[in-house]
Amino acid sequence: SFSCRPRTASERILLFLLLAVCILCAILVILLCQQKSPPLLRGRRNVFDCIKDTESCQNTSCSHVCLTETCVQAAATLLKNMDPIVSPCEDFYQFACGKWAQHHELPSDRSYYDTFSLMKDELKAKLRELLEEPLCEEDSNATISAKNLYVSCMNERAIEELKEQPLLNLLEELGGWPVISSNWSEESFDWVLQIARLRQYNNDILLGQWVAPDGKNSSLNIIQLDQADLGLPSKEYYIQGTQQLEAYGRFMVDIAQLLGATLEQAINDMREVLEFETVLANFTIPSEERRNYTAIYLKMTLAELQEKIPLVNWTLYFSIAMPLELTDDEEVVVYAVPYLLSMSDLVTNTSKRTVANYILWRFVYNRVSNLDKRFLAKQQEYYSALYGTQAISPRWKTCTVYVNKNMGMAVGSLFVKRHFNEKSKETAEEMIKDIKTAFLELLDEVDWMDGETREAARQKAVLMSEKIGFPEYLMDPQALDEEFEGIEFKPDTYFENVLLNLKHYSRKEQLKLRTPVDRMQWVTSPAVVNAFYTRSKNFITFPAGILQPPLYHQNYIRSLNYGGIGVVIGHEITHGFDDKEGSKASAYF
Repeated sequence: SFSCRPRTASERILLFLLLAVCILCAILVILLCQQKSPPLLRGRRNVFDCIKDTESCQNTSCSHVCLTETCVQAAATLLKNMDPIVSPCEDFYQFACGKWAQHHELPSDRSYYDTFSLMKDELKAKLRELLEEPLCEEDSNATISAKNLYVSCMNERAIEELKEQPLLNLLEELGGWPVISSNWSEESFDWVLQIARLRQYNNDILLGQWVAPDGKNSSLNIIQLDQADLGLPSKEYYIQGTQQLEAYGRFMVDIAQLLGATLEQAINDMREVLEFETVLANFTIPSEERRNYTAIYLKMTLAELQEKIPLVNWTLYFSIAMPLELTDDEEVVVYAVPYLLSMSDLVTNTSKRTVANYILWRFVYNRVSNLDKRFLAKQQEYYSALYGTQAISPRWKTCTVYVNKNMGMAVGSLFVKRHFNEKSKETAEEMIKDIKTAFLELLDEVDWMDGETREAARQKAVLMSEKIGFPEYLMDPQALDEEFEGIEFKPDTYFENVLLNLKHYSRKEQLKLRTPVDRMQWVTSPAVVNAFYTRSKNFITFPAGILQPPLYHQNYIRSLNYGGIGVVIGHEITHGFDDKEGSKASAYF
């Protein structure tokens, strides 16, 4: 029962203390509410006065705390990854990101995982949904091709049934791969002819060749030559006895066997190929020695190139690799003359069988990912030793990435129509303007620049243009179709689709030689989590894919956007200073 009884002395004292505490708390709350700003900020503008919620706080009674759904979600994400027990003064990284690993398990197909990885995974999921939607009346020919390419990549049944036959057919057309061929002819083999044929498939083997704006005259496209990539990431990996080199050698033998070589033949031939590539790797110039662009840039005519590097039949090479006729006075830019001299000498003094095996090995290496699960399993064993990944990526991720990489504008048109807020472009433009202004103010304050250098930097920043979100022509189906004119992918021939795409891309790039430099051309597709500074054209690009949470949201308060995508904008603005047009300068920067 709830009967009444007199309170004891102890109870009366506790009741009095409780009442006193409540009164004290009420007084403190009143004082805090009346106080307009903390003592440290009195006389200055309160930091919250600078924060305007771009969508929900446009009125004059904007609260100091944003409580919209978007803000609450952003705050929850930040709090989830923070470790508030740690003092930010002692270890700020642990304070800000200490619980990231706890909430984000490293995927078995990755060697690292960060915020950008998370954004990329979310983007892939959105693209998958778009590519798996049935064809509809709104689809252009370009988006139909993108969806068909995705379907063909996902058609594992057809890929498993065909096995290695599509690649074997192609190798036969290319004269055969000695390690698996019993009728390969040494007499009919010409290494220059072979690498030129493979350049038609956008493969640079033994030497790199492409068409792009001249680094010292960015208004003109020009043929450019350089050292080629290797099977391993760099020359340091070719040190004898390393785990990565051994794994690479095993991978060579495994793939040769899957394509029909005997174990003995595969071991013997691939050992010679690896020895050849190891010597070739030692000729390559390390990236740290290639930073001085002026020092490695050398322009000459084709006639001068033939005289300077005589062991390469350049006339034969360009007659096959280029879909255009060239004359002896055609100019080229060469970045690696010492490498090309050493490479051509090595090839000339190596057996034709070894050279032929190497050239087609590098081509086969690039096509393994387009074959059946037996090949993918061997590739994963190699990647595990090289990168530490423990599993193959889910097929839908592999196919989504491939289609977006190769038909980026078609995929991008689907993405921006569904997932990009047009207002984001205006907001990003405003942010870029603000950050540029701040950068120019900083230039006036630095004391390590002389006046001439400071003015050059100022002009570069002022003339820097930006591309945000996506190119407008993506909204025009006819204009989009023109970009992919000449290719039509079928849903049941994945390997053939890949080859068609490679030849289309290579031809399109080479034909730029006779066209003016398009300064308005985008360097990336829209559905990409990255940002870019294009040196030759002096513009920065922020695709729709990076204008996504947690770096950016149209409804974030400005402090979150400036602390997120604003950092990326500042990074790209300061990426490099050449001359104001984007040509490489010998002075200033």
